[in-house]
Amino acid sequence: MGFLKGQAAIVTGGARGLGRGIALALAQEGASVVIADLLADRGKETAGEVAATGVGSAFLPVDVTKRDQVEGMVAETVKRFGRLDILVNNAGNTTHPAWCWEMSDQDWHSVINTHIHGTFYGIKAAAKVMVGRGYGRIVNLSSIAAVHGASSQINYSAAKFAIKGMTLTAAKELGPHGITVNALQPGIIRSDMTAILLNPGEEKTALGTPVRRVGEPEDVANAVKFFVNPASGFVTGVVVRVDGGIAIKLAAEDDLEAYARVYPGKD
Repeated sequence: MGFLKGQAAIVTGGARGLGRGIALALAQEGASVVIADLLADRGKETAGEVAATGVGSAFLPVDVTKRDQVEGMVAETVKRFGRLDILVNNAGNTTHPAWCWEMSDQDWHSVINTHIHGTFYGIKAAAKVMVGRGYGRIVNLSSIAAVHGASSQINYSAAKFAIKGMTLTAAKELGPHGITVNALQPGIIRSDMTAILLNPGEEKTALGTPVRRVGEPEDVANAVKFFVNPASGFVTGVVVRVDGGIAIKLAAEDDLEAYARVYPGKD
């Protein structure tokens, strides 16, 4: 068993994609893992995979935009495992690409509520438990959209910028209590949520980065493992890109492919 033996973790949005990869990585290091998600069938399946590694596991149906459900998630975790050491705020969503002047209020609020409210509720609920114990590890999932913006996804970009700000503030507030708060900015990672965006154009873009490939959930999970390691207690308020260097490339290019997604066939 690994360096997280005996610890308990929550991974929101843990049913599939990045969340599933993170949950399995934590389990392989010895942590009991709660899968919090709205996808019941997939969530239970992932919880079963976690249990198969020999650690405790549970699936909880949670809508992170609902404060009472997030608080209940934390309370149930403590009830089942007697503690909460790790929270990974991974739950997220996207909407159909649209220019800022055409985006619907519904699409704006959907992404803002999930990413910003969900992350805040998670930090708040977990901190109440972790402060009392004098220990904790919180990892928030931002995005490279918070590095250079994301044309046709102003809602997603705004939300991921906000997560960076929450991470830095929470790190300042919780550091004196033995709690670290850090964030990751994944680039193009192969998952269910990115499947709609990972067209041949994005594949080609990714292959043009220094590492010459699209990211996998395991790439993000490995970075999470560093942040949640008990030995990483002097690392807080840090935002790390896990993007294969794509931010370097995109920073110097016009986002013409986004235009093509919104207005296919138009010049």
